[in-house]
Amino acid sequence: MSLFSWLSSLFQIKPSMEPIPSTRLVSPNLFALSQKGEELILEQEGLDQPGNFVGGNSGVTIGIGYDLGTVSLSEFTEDWKNMLPRSDFCRLAETIGFSGSRAKEACQHLGDIKISRMAAVTVFNTSTVPHFWKETLLAFPGAQLLPSDVQGALLSLVYNRGAAMQGDRRKEMRDIRDAVARLSNPVDPAVLKEVLQSIVAALKSMTRLWPSTSGVYKHRLAEAALVQSALDL
Repeated sequence: MSLFSWLSSLFQIKPSMEPIPSTRLVSPNLFALSQKGEELILEQEGLDQPGNFVGGNSGVTIGIGYDLGTVSLSEFTEDWKNMLPRSDFCRLAETIGFSGSRAKEACQHLGDIKISRMAAVTVFNTSTVPHFWKETLLAFPGAQLLPSDVQGALLSLVYNRGAAMQGDRRKEMRDIRDAVARLSNPVDPAVLKEVLQSIVAALKSMTRLWPSTSGVYKHRLAEAALVQSALDL
């Protein structure tokens, strides 16, 4: 059986023109991204369509930065099966694992597939956010003690940059990690203020890595502003 045939067998109903809402249950214990944190990420990341190659060594990217080059077929199936028409799902599934020039070539044949914002945001909240909150906690142990908007800013950072800590380009990531590690439960307000100030300073310092006209530069400043807003309360 071909991959297309196997994927098609997953669907027992005729797809509609609109994505079918996800039926996956979400545990109430899962991390809830703050409204301001979600707004920041959605604004900075935009809505990716499969016909537009994002560049570099990326894969075919859809929705809110969902890179098909970095997920497994089972993960893609769980996240998107109920959100896409069958034919679109199967065509995208065939690009799982593609990256760089191979993904760029594939994108040239996927321009007719359009990802709705509703589907993109649903997958983002039910799959991407819980996954990257775990990554954020691994990168910055103790982040669960921070105000919710600051948690959102750090999740945005990890989602956009990854969680690596090695090398000069990652100095500010280590500075944030070390600052957050100062927190204990119950949180001392004076210590928290110093930690937030350190995070703001690190995010602003991190802009040294990119031209001031780049989207990533502005992304870091938006995260710093969100953390600063928690200080100003």
